[in-house]
Amino acid sequence: MRKQTTQATSINSDNNTVTEDDFDNLIVKYESSQYDGKITDLPICQVLNDKSPASVGMFVKAKNLPQIGWRGPEATYEHTFSSGATELGVLLQSPRMHILRTSPRCIELRKTGELVANYENIEGRKKYEELGNLATLRTFYLIYLVNESNNNLHDLPLILSIKGVAAVRFGEAYRQFKRQLEIAYANRRKTQYKPKDERFHVAGIFNPTFKPSLEPPDGEQKSWVAVPAYFATPAPQGYDLSNYLVPQKEEELWAIVQSSNEFSSNILKTAQEHNRAIESASDSINATTIDTNAVAVIANADELPY
Repeated sequence: MRKQTTQATSINSDNNTVTEDDFDNLIVKYESSQYDGKITDLPICQVLNDKSPASVGMFVKAKNLPQIGWRGPEATYEHTFSSGATELGVLLQSPRMHILRTSPRCIELRKTGELVANYENIEGRKKYEELGNLATLRTFYLIYLVNESNNNLHDLPLILSIKGVAAVRFGEAYRQFKRQLEIAYANRRKTQYKPKDERFHVAGIFNPTFKPSLEPPDGEQKSWVAVPAYFATPAPQGYDLSNYLVPQKEEELWAIVQSSNEFSSNILKTAQEHNRAIESASDSINATTIDTNAVAVIANADELPY
């Protein structure tokens, strides 16, 4: 027994002392994929609604910025939620982003914010029809916000949570953008147009500009909703494609996608507590100039459920 105690003391005192160079040589092994884990428990950001064009946009709470290694603009925007709670954060009216993953549409009870089912299957669609106006649909996006040089503004991705008409408009705008990106690529390369896969599109830069809109257009009860009225696109000829596609980041971004395989499967389990804190906004910020290469979002709310 004495011999074992001596060995333990030796390990704890002598063998744990290494130089900085030796330390670097020891930790290099953790770069191997065999040590890769899964991304979980990411902060949620949201879109704030208001009737003023200067008061809508994507909002990231200040308390979440340290968790994601934020290096973007300072949190100078103060927002008071309808509950009376006040939060400091960053408000972006024309955010630039990589979209890495999209969750299934989730059925949410309007009154409680509870997520009750996945809309994307037969049982979920039936439940949604049964609930009628008592429910809405919420979608979650795994995103990276970027600056004008397409560099990431944070180390860990964010989850964008968006529901109802706003989610329909956002989803339709993103689908249109992806098609425009594919067309610009084909024309630049002078090849036959072909749809591209998820790995291609994670390298794309989606840049919507949020504006207030009375929604739904034909509904009896309307409310002001922040929708992506415009989104910047590459020229059809593709001569400015490098502003909207960042192939040099594809490997890095795809690794994040691969490490977040449980993003969609766990979203129903983890999102309820976050959703209760997500509310509309009524504050202001300076308006952002719309890109001259912007296109109007054309979407018929009657064609998609919300």
